Amino acid sequence: MKNPNIDSGNPVKIGISACLLGKRVRYDGKDSLDPYIVNTIGRYVTFVPVCPEYEAGFGIPRQPMILYGDVERPRLLIKKTQEDVTEKLHSWALKKIKVLKDERLMGYIFKSKSPSCGKHGVKVYDGRGHVVRRGAGIFKSIFQNSLPLIPVVDEQEFHNSGIRDDFFISVFLIKRWYQTCDGRKGLKAIRSFHKENRLILFSKSPGTLREMDALIHRHKSFSKGHREYVELLSRIIGMRSTMARHVKIMKKIIRSLTNSLSERERELIQESIEHYRRGIIPFLMVLTLINHYSKKYQREDLLKECYINPNPLELILRNHA
Repeated sequence: MKNPNIDSGNPVKIGISACLLGKRVRYDGKDSLDPYIVNTIGRYVTFVPVCPEYEAGFGIPRQPMILYGDVERPRLLIKKTQEDVTEKLHSWALKKIKVLKDERLMGYIFKSKSPSCGKHGVKVYDGRGHVVRRGAGIFKSIFQNSLPLIPVVDEQEFHNSGIRDDFFISVFLIKRWYQTCDGRKGLKAIRSFHKENRLILFSKSPGTLREMDALIHRHKSFSKGHREYVELLSRIIGMRSTMARHVKIMKKIIRSLTNSLSERERELIQESIEHYRRGIIPFLMVLTLINHYSKKYQREDLLKECYINPNPLELILRNHA
């Protein structure tokens, strides 16, 4: 059951392989229900289910499919008959992408190991039936090439707390992008987005952030500046935040609070950061402490940073709901 009080006016929309929601659309007529995704995460987000093989018209049940040939451009074959059905799935996928663009998805959870949906590690066979490489599913590759801003994970990655936390950081980054910059609102909107999310961008890639900084200062033309900024944002979405960068950011925040914090307060935050670095406490415990002192000392400049003062729903989901 959804919580009706959490951001109901602007829901977080997540695309997902339909079988993970318990829909019986697998090749064998079964599902791949993930209770945690459905019962816990599903209380706070709106899922948009997709099953490429079923929706493309292959039926239920259906013959198992495999990937064949070049790992970068694999073909999709019916395993038993070796019939090549790549074009059928590809044609459907291009139409489906147009529909999903209108959904304004903020993330996508793929079914692992699937020849259509697998994010990585899907077996790719040669003509003798040997696994020669491992790659990505056909639909997943088309999706990510068409919608590069959308963060993606598979359900196995989603059960890793660090990957899940980083996924939701990216989900809410895209949510704010839609709210601030979508719909040709000008370079002023991009600069506002960039300033408010700068620490998040740093946590993912300081190098890409420097390119973004240079772009922001260089461009006066909206169309060209917008296009290049989206390309860099797409790149950074696919990168993971690291503990080392989180620690660096938090130490920088402490320095900016130095004149306000008491000696004991400063020691408390420093101890918390060290405990986080050693894996004793989660990152969000330190973030909560920094947020508290930013509010206590009325540091509006810090509270405007989405890294320090995230959306309440983001905190719930990053705290593993």
